[in-house]
Amino acid sequence: MNTLSGPIPTSIGQWGSLKSLNLGNNTLSGAIPSEIGLLKELTHLDLFKNSLESAVPSEIGLLTKLEMLYLEVNNFSGPVPSELGLLTNAKRVWLHDTQLTGTMPEEVCNLVLQFGLHPQNLTVNCSMVECTCCTCR
Repeated sequence: MNTLSGPIPTSIGQWGSLKSLNLGNNTLSGAIPSEIGLLKELTHLDLFKNSLESAVPSEIGLLTKLEMLYLEVNNFSGPVPSELGLLTNAKRVWLHDTQLTGTMPEEVCNLVLQFGLHPQNLTVNCSMVECTCCTCR
């Protein structure tokens, strides 16, 4: 465990040339700021095992170079945003052990069906998110 706590600052959007952001295994809280969508060079976003909450921001879909998205073991709620389907370079999208609900958007399933994301690398809580293209965890 690391020692970072509190919210992710909105100033994160000023780090536009950042390629990898690993803030996993901390005690970060609050929502992911929409400014995360300004990190256009990001290929790796790791926010696993924090206390992040609220909805997953649709702006993550703007990170079209993103290959690894780790949001598991957080308190996110609401539906999986369809904008995650814009992550056509994704190799892993881990959303399990969250409070996300609803049905996996078709746009996200297309990452498996059309863009080669292996179903084992698209993970959710299948007791809370109905998904025919995911691995249940």
